Amino acid sequence: MARWTGHYLALGLGIGLDQLTKYIGFTVLPAYTPIGVFPGIALQLVYNRGAAYGFFAGQTPWLVGIASLFSLYFMATFHVVRWKTPSPLGSRLLIIGALGNLLDRVIHGFVIDFISIGRFPVFNLADICITVGVGLLIYRSLKQSCI
Repeated sequence: MARWTGHYLALGLGIGLDQLTKYIGFTVLPAYTPIGVFPGIALQLVYNRGAAYGFFAGQTPWLVGIASLFSLYFMATFHVVRWKTPSPLGSRLLIIGALGNLLDRVIHGFVIDFISIGRFPVFNLADICITVGVGLLIYRSLKQSCI
């Protein structure tokens, strides 16, 4: 039981941190106006009405449905396989990112992005969690298959 409590506590903290940073960006930053932080790094509030890189803009109901099914699948997988995923941390990060962006879509109808680095599209903490989570899952899967 303690393991599941820690799991849900970690998910709650991760999603809470994501939502807090988005709230701060949403209430403090002017929309679509970059504010330089370091060379090549800026804070820029952007309302992403699509998926990654703005694909599927205006398809919020479909994106909410897909993100919901994906999140439910990963949550159920955790309970069924009892953490026998290639990377529990990667899976946890993936769930945090998916649910963080899903909350934005449900609450606002768009995802709040605010980190701008070079020529990359503007992103947020949930996007970082998704990217790192997928990377860890791929790495651990490849490492296990090569043993």
